[in-house]
Amino acid sequence: MTTEQMKKNDHIPIPEVQQDIIDTQKEINTYNYELDALRKNPQENRVAIYMREGRILKRQSFIDKLNEINDLINDMEDIAKIYHGQFLKDYIKFKMDFNFFVSTYEEIKRFKVETALEDFLDTLEILKKDLLE
Repeated sequence: MTTEQMKKNDHIPIPEVQQDIIDTQKEINTYNYELDALRKNPQENRVAIYMREGRILKRQSFIDKLNEINDLINDMEDIAKIYHGQFLKDYIKFKMDFNFFVSTYEEIKRFKVETALEDFLDTLEILKKDLLE
């Protein structure tokens, strides 16, 4: 395995993460648009409003965590190595679950994916601590 391949496998895929941030921001914008329409009749749309607000908060939290990791890598490239590519594996699994959710919008899948998002955000917190040590 070449040094370049090792670096690619052991580092967070910055361009892919940045694209996911952009895509997630587009989803937030869509939810905000839907939220504005739902708020015209708040009593009738109470549950839908709550769901949209929750989705916006989760996605914003995801973007914030990814931005933190990007900042760490940009600030400390020499310690940005991810041990055994675990972050990349976790990221790919999360992305697959997330994309499945986005394509189906089934409530049972929503619960599963939001749980996966929480686990993934926890993983990012651990990763952040590892990078700083």
